[in-house]
Amino acid sequence: QGVPPEELILIAEGEAGVLVGGRLVSRLAAGSFVGEISFLSGSLTTAMVVATAPLRCLTWRKAELDRLLARQPELRGVLNAAIGGDLAEKIASQNLKLATL
Repeated sequence: QGVPPEELILIAEGEAGVLVGGRLVSRLAAGSFVGEISFLSGSLTTAMVVATAPLRCLTWRKAELDRLLARQPELRGVLNAAIGGDLAEKIASQNLKLATL
């Protein structure tokens, strides 16, 4: 949390916890991106993510992914759509949690 983004991660298997200020605020499972907000915005990371079960992940170094997207700009739309779908699911899940408080 609060560090420059270095990687974009996609959880392929397993589960992770999302911590903000040391407090567990969410859980992530297969199909969830990690580091997507920082990847899209270029801002510092907004949370710390820790494995809560064994994980298998796909990881892209930000600098390498930026170079790939510069060479093949059509991939940016596909990646943004995938990240957007994941973010929408995360927001909907948080909204449901807030509604029960």
